[in-house]
Amino acid sequence: MQMKKPAWAATPTLDVRALTAPQITELANAYDRLSEVELLPLARLDVDSVRHEIDEAISSVMGFPPLSMMRQMLALEPGLTGDQVVSSGTDEDENDLEA
Repeated sequence: MQMKKPAWAATPTLDVRALTAPQITELANAYDRLSEVELLPLARLDVDSVRHEIDEAISSVMGFPPLSMMRQMLALEPGLTGDQVVSSGTDEDENDLEA
């Protein structure tokens, strides 16, 4: 997938240079604690306690809401599960497949 330059310019990104010393310390401590711990396969990210700890560390430092719901939704994605997308069985779906 390619994005045009204007789309990239509007994409919010983290400027790590703007982090405070305490934020950097907290993230570094989380990294030191978790960097050697094995992750579960990506398709199991909703039940992976290590990914949960990583998300919690980042959320805490950045002031984000909990990311558990996001992990649960991502775990349902067919690209991660290997499951096929199930058609609703309508004629409209069949026409889309034939096109």
